[in-house]
Amino acid sequence: MSQWLLVFAILFTVTISLETKDINDFRRYRDTRNVDDILQEFQGMKEYIKKLSKAIAHLELTCLQKEVNGGWSQYGDWTRCTKTCGKGTQTRSRTCTNPAPSAAGSACKGSSVQSKNCNENLCPVNGGWSEYCAWTSCTKSCGTGIKTRSRTCTNPSPSEGGSACKGSATQKDVCNEKPCPVNGAWSQYGDWTRCTKTCGRGTQTRSRKCTNPSPSAGGSACKGSSVQSKNCNENLCLVCPLGWKSYGSSCYFFSQTTENWNGAKKKCITKNSMLVEVVSYGERDFLRKQATKYAETFWLGGTDSKHEGRWIWATSQSNFIVTGWHTRLVTEPNNQNGNENCNTIHKKLDFEWNDDNCLEGYRYICEKLLV
Repeated sequence: MSQWLLVFAILFTVTISLETKDINDFRRYRDTRNVDDILQEFQGMKEYIKKLSKAIAHLELTCLQKEVNGGWSQYGDWTRCTKTCGKGTQTRSRTCTNPAPSAAGSACKGSSVQSKNCNENLCPVNGGWSEYCAWTSCTKSCGTGIKTRSRTCTNPSPSEGGSACKGSATQKDVCNEKPCPVNGAWSQYGDWTRCTKTCGRGTQTRSRKCTNPSPSAGGSACKGSSVQSKNCNENLCLVCPLGWKSYGSSCYFFSQTTENWNGAKKKCITKNSMLVEVVSYGERDFLRKQATKYAETFWLGGTDSKHEGRWIWATSQSNFIVTGWHTRLVTEPNNQNGNENCNTIHKKLDFEWNDDNCLEGYRYICEKLLV
């Protein structure tokens, strides 16, 4: 309280000094100024004195009050944690109102806010896929294989109850879809061909194909030969009599003179042979070729004189196995006029077979085995 009395005494002394100065100034200037100026200055002095009086009154009131230091109120509630996991923060606050500082009392010391950690347990971490690794090698080099690549659930790994990665860790794709090369392989050999000779060492061949399977898509062709050969009929050839032609194991005589069918048959007997009988297609074609060279019609040994339409070989009495009847210009045998019972190789029918009148005179062909 004594300090405020000292302040008041100082202010009072200053005020009296200022007022005394103003009165002296007034006396000094009153003789040199008019009345209006003096009144105006005096009015300003009154306003100044009024403000000074209010300040002194406030100061006196302050001096009379008791000094109060500030005091903290109780803390309020903690705020909600800033995180639900992974170490968040909570705060609570208080105010300097218990009591509030007054009359030059000191303010509260310390902080108005208090904080603490909260929810320090680790947060759940959901798993995330890593980048895929490189593709594996294709399971096949051709013909549609499979390649795979994988990834791991480590970006990040699931932890603290977090969910695992969704989807598959492995991816597949087709690869090398081009066809595989197929190497060719041989088929089975076919049948042997007919021997090139009937005697004196001929040759037979048989062939196979590269089709089991055929090479494809760059596969290699079959190795080796497609043809196999061997010797055949290596026995020495027997010699036909002079003027006879050989074919197979028989000799053939093509006459220069003509006879009826029965006469031709007898002529052949005199030559220790028979009127020719055809038992193979090769023999048939040989005889036709020779008849063409001679450009003549020749008797063969066939007849149907005993049973019309039933053709047999006269000497052996065997049925026809191979035939060579002409069918283009006319259909043979046709037994024209009802008396055609012997067969020929006929020059007017392309040297194919014809049934003819046995009494006609034609050349003839005799046949006997090689000796």
